[in-house]
Amino acid sequence: MNHLPRTLFSILFLIPVSAFAHGEEVLLTFFIQAVSIIFFLIIIIAIKVDLRRKLILTGIYFLTSFATFYLTNSWPYRENMNKINLLVALVPAIIFVIAFLALKSRLKGPIDSD
Repeated sequence: MNHLPRTLFSILFLIPVSAFAHGEEVLLTFFIQAVSIIFFLIIIIAIKVDLRRKLILTGIYFLTSFATFYLTNSWPYRENMNKINLLVALVPAIIFVIAFLALKSRLKGPIDSD
């Protein structure tokens, strides 16, 4: 029973490998989004703001990610691969930074308890 999590983890990473025979460029978008989420989680844990602002920033980031995928979903992938990958990588990050700066400058005062 001790090897079950390790086995499931290995299977999880081997499943996308089977798609590399045809259409592996589609997985690039998935990997870009996965790395982006990992960086986001590291940053959201590292920044020194209160829990309320972290929740707002998390909501904004994931809402922007879903909106980006929704808006680019109907685009033909092969013709727009670079645009889609850039949008998936940059739009949520840029909106996150803008929201962070806006929250940091606008909500100073009675909300700050540190």
